[in-house]
Amino acid sequence: MKSLKMLVMATLTILSVSLFAQDTKKQKIKTAKITYACPMHPDMVMDIPGKCPKCGAKLNLSPKEKMKMEVMKTPHPE
Repeated sequence: MKSLKMLVMATLTILSVSLFAQDTKKQKIKTAKITYACPMHPDMVMDIPGKCPKCGAKLNLSPKEKMKMEVMKTPHPE
């Protein structure tokens, strides 16, 4: 009986640790945001693509986002 109890405790511990490890990966993916910046006004940064409110130019990926996509080899979102 004692060995069965130990086996059940070990199984529950392994399952809980594996479920916790999988959950943290999903949260990291959801928090990633892409930022867009105006080529004429680098201080104008937005979370969605569109036009710059100051000059009307099309917002491009910010330099930081371009570098991140090159390093991680992810496709361009547009």
